[in-house]
Amino acid sequence: MARLIGLRALQLNADAEAVDLALPLLRDTNSLVRSRAFEFLQTFSGQDISRDDPAKWEQWWAANRNTFQIRTSAQ
Repeated sequence: MARLIGLRALQLNADAEAVDLALPLLRDTNSLVRSRAFEFLQTFSGQDISRDDPAKWEQWWAANRNTFQIRTSAQ
């Protein structure tokens, strides 16, 4: 439950640090936590990377972290 609450806080304060904190949750043992982390990352990044491929998400982040801009719902 604490990780889910943490993800909600990340959504409210979405920035590059939030992405840093959400990425490891794609490997969480709880499927609900993994699903919510994926939804967060997909929503705020606009990337179409599989929820079942945390390594690809990590590669994308390594390549884009320095220039990343949070995608808002208006974009």
